[in-house]
Amino acid sequence: MTKISLPTHSKASILMLTLWALCLMSVFAVIVGAGIRQKMALVRRLSEREKAFLLCESGVNKAITQIRLRGEAGFKALKESWSNNPAAFKGINCGDGECNICYNYWDDISEGYQTRYGIIDEERKININTADTQVLARLFLAVLGIDEAGALELAEAVVDWRDEDQGGGGSSRGAENFYYAGLTFSYQAKDSDFQVLDELLLVKGFTPEIFARVRDYLTVYGYGKVNVNTASKPVLLALGLREELVQKILDYRRGEDGIEATEDDTIFESQGGIVSDLSAFYRLGEAEVALLSNVSALYFDTSSSYFMIKASADIGSRKRLLEAMCVVDSEGRKLYWQES
Repeated sequence: MTKISLPTHSKASILMLTLWALCLMSVFAVIVGAGIRQKMALVRRLSEREKAFLLCESGVNKAITQIRLRGEAGFKALKESWSNNPAAFKGINCGDGECNICYNYWDDISEGYQTRYGIIDEERKININTADTQVLARLFLAVLGIDEAGALELAEAVVDWRDEDQGGGGSSRGAENFYYAGLTFSYQAKDSDFQVLDELLLVKGFTPEIFARVRDYLTVYGYGKVNVNTASKPVLLALGLREELVQKILDYRRGEDGIEATEDDTIFESQGGIVSDLSAFYRLGEAEVALLSNVSALYFDTSSSYFMIKASADIGSRKRLLEAMCVVDSEGRKLYWQES
């Protein structure tokens, strides 16, 4: 058999072509592999998110069950099982994941944020659709620590956003359509009630930082009454009570151990008995009695009907993979859902 001998330069060319082909195939394999890895990671993330969503949904449904079981017993105070119940709301296990129903609150005694495992009642907050300018201004003053002029400007902007007139209430501090029309991305004032609190981010003066600080004290649910058994110190101050009187209400609620949301808490049972109940524990001056009587008649109730459920999902070592917030009424009907 005759052997065919290729010239040296031909062998070199074939070798080069082979090497180029191998390089191209390697690059192609790397690209395909990277694409597959990205798709697998996406599928894994979607799977984890779906699992996290189901965990949050299960936690919210368990909280709704607690609300329905309480039924006619009512929802009055922070010591009750719907409000402070780690056994029911902490570490709800499901497979390799768990859900927590909890929220952070400012503790006046420790002067720091604490975590409570339970449900938040919306009537502990100021209703942004019914509160007048002075109530809102006092709230912003207490929560934000700004001066009175700044607090009043924010309050008037809120009222101007929701009212139907375009006159600015006779004040240059408010903001009607003429203000919003002058923005780079212009829009009009709503001139009707807030439907969700996030609308505040559209209102003059409300930066994301300010919104984050005030949102836990405001609500769009209920009829404007505040539950005196659950309201926080800034809310009580916003309603026009003096700080000394607010402290007496808080101390009365905390009971003998001085800690809120424990079994020995004292409850105001009825709106009409608030003044007499507090007077039985503390000597109230005539001015305090008159002020408390007026605020009670205008703003106070002693029970709640709307609730916010905050659920977070943990899967394995990944904490708070998903957070969900749901608002329900006392019959457990879902009125609002938000995920983050």
